[in-house]
Amino acid sequence: MAKPIRQLSNINMIIQKGLAAANEIFEQLDHEIETDEGKNETEISGHIEFRNVDFAYDKGGLVLNNINFEIDDNETIAIVGKSGSGKSTLANLIPRFYNHTSGEILIDSIPVSDFALNHLRSSISIVNQSPSLFNDTISKNIAYGDDSIDVDKLKKSAELSGCSEFIENLPEGYESEIGDDGVLLSGGQRQRLAIARAFYKDSPIIILDEATSALDTESELIVQEALEKLTSNRTTIVIAHRLSTIENADKILVLDKGHIVESGTHDDLIENKSVYHSLYKNKFEDSPKDKTKQTQELQLYMPEYDDEESTSFVVDSWYKKKSLAVSTVSIFNVVLLTYFKKEKKIFRK
Repeated sequence: MAKPIRQLSNINMIIQKGLAAANEIFEQLDHEIETDEGKNETEISGHIEFRNVDFAYDKGGLVLNNINFEIDDNETIAIVGKSGSGKSTLANLIPRFYNHTSGEILIDSIPVSDFALNHLRSSISIVNQSPSLFNDTISKNIAYGDDSIDVDKLKKSAELSGCSEFIENLPEGYESEIGDDGVLLSGGQRQRLAIARAFYKDSPIIILDEATSALDTESELIVQEALEKLTSNRTTIVIAHRLSTIENADKILVLDKGHIVESGTHDDLIENKSVYHSLYKNKFEDSPKDKTKQTQELQLYMPEYDDEESTSFVVDSWYKKKSLAVSTVSIFNVVLLTYFKKEKKIFRK
């Protein structure tokens, strides 16, 4: 029975991949085209201002409420707060991944909606904790979007980001394939590649969204050094839980339930002994109680798999409930997993 069950499991894996791919394709086809009525293509220097900005998703209450702040050219501002406080949402309003509900967002005193969307986004580089990498060569991943790659600029970007050493040790160098989502690279290497991409793009505005949160200590030190070079002489918005990326910011905004409750330098906010001081004491991490709750929820609802694709598929199908077929396959997986666990216990006895 063992062999037929294994074969059945393999067939199920193929079905999973096909359904997951189909879901993604149909989602892209059904996605509404972004509205782009902006015409302004003035060169952006990086002065950003939020005036009485509110934001709400299509169905729900305000996620951001009466947000007011200003970032000068080449200034670094850190946004901190508990999970769900609206940090990433706030940052996503700048490149217009979402459109604010009310108020004004200005870049160089021009409303963001007045900029041509391509021009606006070409002036902003984003480095997050899970960069999007493609099943292509290293050079094409770094120079993503550039049809005629500048080799000198490419190598300089790799050098500044700390990529050049590991790239040059690869058999094909810059022409090495990195697999789907950079699977052939380590977490630190993927992150440095994303930073190299930002160097190559050379945008005046940088958004760092938890850029080092998924790294071990050794990798974080290397990436942190590269980030310091990247943010030099650029307007930078930092979203992070790690103190090393926050303490040296020119200004810190503290978000709580969609409101800015504090702002100032690290030293000033520590002296206030309010929300930021509390976050500082807890090292900007969720409380142990929250972590335990999240762990219990994951153990209760989400089966664990050795390969990432299966886990991702089950998460999507289990929570999003895309279709009866997807839900059925996901339940089938749970049954198989339970069976195999029981078989392992019997075998060990």
